[in-house]
Amino acid sequence: MKNILFITIIALISFKCHSQISFKKGYYVNDLNERVECFIKYANWKKNSNIFEYKLLENSEPNKIEIENIKEFEIYNNSKYIKSNVNIDRSSSVIGRLSKHRDAVFKKEELFLEVLIEGQANLYMYKDSDLTRYFYSLDKSKEIKQLVFKSYMYKESRIAKNNLFRQQLYNDLKCSLLDNYNFKKVRYTKASLIKIIEKYNKCKNSNYVSELDKHKKDLFNLNIRPRVNNSSLFIGYPDSYFNVDLGSKTNFSFGIEAEFILPYYDNKWSIMFELSYTPLNFEKTMISREVSGGKYITKIDYTPIELSVGLRYYMFFNEDFKMFLNASVSHDYSSGEVLKVTRSDGSYLKTLNVGSGINSSVGIGCKYKNKYSLELRYVPSKKILEAINLTSDYKMISIIFGYTLL
Repeated sequence: MKNILFITIIALISFKCHSQISFKKGYYVNDLNERVECFIKYANWKKNSNIFEYKLLENSEPNKIEIENIKEFEIYNNSKYIKSNVNIDRSSSVIGRLSKHRDAVFKKEELFLEVLIEGQANLYMYKDSDLTRYFYSLDKSKEIKQLVFKSYMYKESRIAKNNLFRQQLYNDLKCSLLDNYNFKKVRYTKASLIKIIEKYNKCKNSNYVSELDKHKKDLFNLNIRPRVNNSSLFIGYPDSYFNVDLGSKTNFSFGIEAEFILPYYDNKWSIMFELSYTPLNFEKTMISREVSGGKYITKIDYTPIELSVGLRYYMFFNEDFKMFLNASVSHDYSSGEVLKVTRSDGSYLKTLNVGSGINSSVGIGCKYKNKYSLELRYVPSKKILEAINLTSDYKMISIIFGYTLL
């Protein structure tokens, strides 16, 4: 089973690399001010690519369009870019290449800026390799200006910072909700700048759209996860006549999972925490001349609460369907005697308590309409008994059904 799961994962990755559909619904506006509804290839536009692919229909052949021939484009509920002629300072922030001049050195360039906030005050971002610049305007009709932040060398050995962007914001964002403290503490980061621009728009009762609002959606999932498990267990003792293969058994269990989608790498990665209840009950009678009565009975009654944490990677095929791979580690919480070995008359030969340790698992699955999921999960080895010189080989494979509540 382990080999089958491994082969399936490799095949899925290969298939994904060759056939993954990565076009999302959106539009672009050309130089004639014509708005074209289409499906745009879901590339990492934060790198400000010079070309992108699109389809007029979801099942049609892709076309390519030069970025210089369009004015703006948007992938719905994801990101929006506009073309603008702006003055930009490209001074390096790398320590070995810092300028000795405090002032920004501007050059006029035609760039595509990512729209972070649209409202009475607008915020934009430009990224190119290790360069990140933020721009703003007070309404759509006014000039887009760079917010100036520059690191430079001061007196040969000291690094100083030009924080002119704070003065720019102070001069232009006049509002009763913003005081000197807000402008002194604002940092040249996306989160900090979004926060102060949002506060200004709220103060002005402006209807605004924030990039954060787009990406907030579906960043948290609460899933219920009933499952069918098939478990097998072998126990080996130093006195080998007690060795017992308990075979395999199918049972049902239940879990609940909290999943946090990471707002990076196109929302393909997530961290999940799962609490599950997976009872394990085995019983087997063995014949042995070494035991009084000629036979012994091995019983296992194990009812743990399991807490697991893991990492999940999504592969998007279209708007409704995606597949995923995940790996997790877990720890069981249980107490008391788990294994009992008795003679035919009911007298005890052995009892063992719960073992503890970190266990691992891998899984592969799919999700439909962000609501329904199906996962095949494999636990290659799990410790459930605590004893010196005892070996146990416990494996489990599960089919997990999921439903997203939130």
